[in-house]
Order: sequence, then structure tokens, then C-alpha cells
Amino acid sequence: MKKWAAWALMAALILTGAAWAEEEFTEVAGDGSGFSDTPESLISSAMEVYSWFVMWPLDVDVNMPGGDGLYAVLDERFFLKEDMDQLLSSYFSPDIQQSLWDWGTYTVIDGGLYAPIDGDWRWIDERIREVSYTLVSDTGDRREYAVTVYYTDDGDETTPEEEPLTFVEERKNGGWQFTQFPFFW
Repeated sequence: MKKWAAWALMAALILTGAAWAEEEFTEVAGDGSGFSDTPESLISSAMEVYSWFVMWPLDVDVNMPGGDGLYAVLDERFFLKEDMDQLLSSYFSPDIQQSLWDWGTYTVIDGGLYAPIDGDWRWIDERIREVSYTLVSDTGDRREYAVTVYYTDDGDETTPEEEPLTFVEERKNGGWQFTQFPFFW
């Protein structure tokens, strides 16, 4: 019984916290647009998708080889290139989308996405200790976010301890797309 009560309390706190964060962001946005994603959740989601191209690809199915050490993407939602293109267009401008494909992480075979099982992938920068996200402006057609990445002090005078970044999202084709996206993981 105590475990059930603890789980119920934790769920209530999570839901209350999510609602509070959304209300706080709406107040900051102040435009009544109904925009409910927090800058952190929006940018973090886009960072994850971006990372599938520049850090590590989606998992592959070793039972579906495509030749030359390539295997079919395991995630059925994004197995087809057109599905991945649709996802990318929900986050990024055509220029950013093309730059992601130009990384060469995926090979398209008969419309499906294939990737190597092993690669020279990189991990999230371990020095990142905190990130702050702020909506700076929202004109209705353009949103600008200020993101500051705080790093642990590694004792090296040449590496910054904080890095200010600007993300820009613009309304295009009935949706919002990042037109400036300085990936920082």
C-alpha cells in the first residue's frame, strides 16, 4: 500500500511540475499563441534527432543486412527515408536537413535507411554540467532562443566554462523550423 501511495504522489508531482513549467513558459512567451513546448523540451527533442546524424545513428537490425556492413534501421517509424524526411522537416529548415543528410550516416537502399553497425561515433560532451534555455523573442513568424551551456572547469584556459548560443525558429509552410541550430552535445 505504501508503494502505491508513493507512486501516486510521484505521478502527481510530475504532472503538477509539467503544468507549472508550461504555465511559466506561456507567461514568458506572453503572446497568447498557445505555444506549449518549453524551450528546453523543444530544443532537446531537436538535439536528439540531430544527434542521430552527427553522433550516433538509430539502432539497426543485424538480421536485415544491406551489404557493405550496412543494416536496416530498426525503428519502424523511420525505416523509410521519406518518414525521416517528414520528421526532419518538422524540426529543421531545408538547408539544415540537407546538411544532416550530407554527413553520410545513412545510406538509402530501395527507399529504406541503412547504417553501419559500428562506426566512429561520438558521445555527449561530458563537460556539460548545466544548460539554460530562454525564449528571447517571438514575433509570430520568428522565435529566438538564448541557450547557455555551462561546462565543468577542466583546468584548460583555452576551453570556455560557458558558451552562449542563439537558436532561431521560423514559421515556414505552416509549421515551425529551426533555421539556426548550433548543435552543442
